[in-house]
Amino acid sequence: MMQPQIIEQSDSMFEAVDRVLKYGCVLVRNQKREMSGIITAYDVAKSFYELAKPYLLVGEIERFLRSLIANHFTQEDIRSVKKDDDREINDVTDLTFGQYRRLLENPANWDRLSINVERNIFIARLEEIRIARNEVMHFDPEGLLPSQKRQLWEFANFLHSIC
Repeated sequence: MMQPQIIEQSDSMFEAVDRVLKYGCVLVRNQKREMSGIITAYDVAKSFYELAKPYLLVGEIERFLRSLIANHFTQEDIRSVKKDDDREINDVTDLTFGQYRRLLENPANWDRLSINVERNIFIARLEEIRIARNEVMHFDPEGLLPSQKRQLWEFANFLHSIC
């Protein structure tokens, strides 16, 4: 039988994760030196999933958008959304969410997609995703609201269904 692994409540999360990976679980001791809990591999995986899920969904949404745009627009079309900044746009991977929106809010461009969705609704959802994306990618300390997490999930699923 192995000696139980014990960490202090004040120890770094990295220390806890390292030990859980090595031993499967750790016991947590509080400031009064009493055992106050246990951290298992399930706990670590669940925490990682909850933290990483918005980031992964933003990546999936961006991959779907890029695929959709790349399949319907030329490089010249893509370059046309350039605004007055110094960023060079060579292909769809150089576009920002705002530039996706600018490209797709043009009615003529929208029609090229042949998607059975109202353009205004799609553009509004894309703007919500852009806002959530910025919060995720800039590590907003308050995190996403449950409604924003749901929007990411629903938009990723919608794009998956049309791509």
